Amino acid sequence: MTLDKLNTGPKSAKQYVYDLLIAEYLWNHNYSYTVSVFASEAPLLVNFQKHIPEAGSALASRDKVKLQTDYVHHTLETLGIGPEGTDGLAIIEDYAKHDVPLLLAILKYFSQFRKKPKNNVEIVRDDLKVPTKNCRVQTDFPDRDFSVENARLISARKKLVEQKESFDNELREKEEALKQRASHIERQMKLLDEKLSQIHKLEEVVVSKEKKLEEDRKEEERKLYRKELELSVRENSLIREAERLERERDSYRQFEANLKKLQEELLKVKQELSTKDNIRVNTTSVSVQTEKCNNQMMELSNDQEKRELQNLVHEQKLRIEELTLRAVRLSRQLEEVQLFKYTTTNDSGKSLKNSQPSKTILSESSSTDDVIQDAKQRLKRLEEETLKADQFYFNSIIKSPL
Repeated sequence: MTLDKLNTGPKSAKQYVYDLLIAEYLWNHNYSYTVSVFASEAPLLVNFQKHIPEAGSALASRDKVKLQTDYVHHTLETLGIGPEGTDGLAIIEDYAKHDVPLLLAILKYFSQFRKKPKNNVEIVRDDLKVPTKNCRVQTDFPDRDFSVENARLISARKKLVEQKESFDNELREKEEALKQRASHIERQMKLLDEKLSQIHKLEEVVVSKEKKLEEDRKEEERKLYRKELELSVRENSLIREAERLERERDSYRQFEANLKKLQEELLKVKQELSTKDNIRVNTTSVSVQTEKCNNQMMELSNDQEKRELQNLVHEQKLRIEELTLRAVRLSRQLEEVQLFKYTTTNDSGKSLKNSQPSKTILSESSSTDDVIQDAKQRLKRLEEETLKADQFYFNSIIKSPL
């Protein structure tokens, strides 16, 4: 068998045919891994692997991949079965119709008929030989019982079944391990998602805090800027105040110097005025007495003027009262005259004797009008004089000393 790593010698043509049958059987049962192992140990199976499609397409299609016709003929010839004979044609027909590997078709045929293989085996043509490197192809083999080969195939099949079961168990274990690993990875992913969400939340918190810190920093910078402006303004005001105080100090020094000069001059003046104090006292007493006399005279004159004005006002009031009484009398006379005129106009059909007194009344009424006009003028003059007297009295009160 090709799976035996100690078999390093040259392989026979039958050995390559066995490898081909086993590989085709494994491939039809979807044992891709085992086929790859056979292909790695049997270089002549590389061409077989090239003619078989990929595993995905083989699994997707229901029809199994068949070997080429020349491969089938060469296999049967190598096994001692004539492809043109009844056995070979039956095997080829069964292999073509049914979805079974060539190995199972051969075993099925011989298990049914139990026919012996022919003694004489035809020589394989040179163009059907499989080219190999550093290996010997043997077409001549001694005549031996086919049951031995059949037993070898059965043992190989058992080994393949055992290997398949071991592979299945291994695959199940790996599948369970992969499922556990997938569940573990899923849990890890959930944990990572939770941590990622926490990280996002922390990032948002950090960003918000950074924004707040940035705003606080800007606010502090604005406050510092305002403080600096205030300090600069205060500094300028203090500088101006210091300059003003310096100027005041200079002016104060100058004032002290001038004051000293004035004190010296004052001493001189006091010395000069010491001799004139008596004269000044006398003059001041005389001036005070004269001022008192003048004040008394002014008070007397003011009192006299007040009395005169009061008398004048009283007289004017009396005259106004008399004039008002006279005006009232004249107004009554005027009403009587007007009433009389109205009555005379209504009695126009009287005699000439009655007309002569009416003329006298009209003349009297005309003289009454003159009197009324004169009285009005006098009243107007009296009002003007009264206003003047009141204004004079008011001015005298304001100007008079208390």
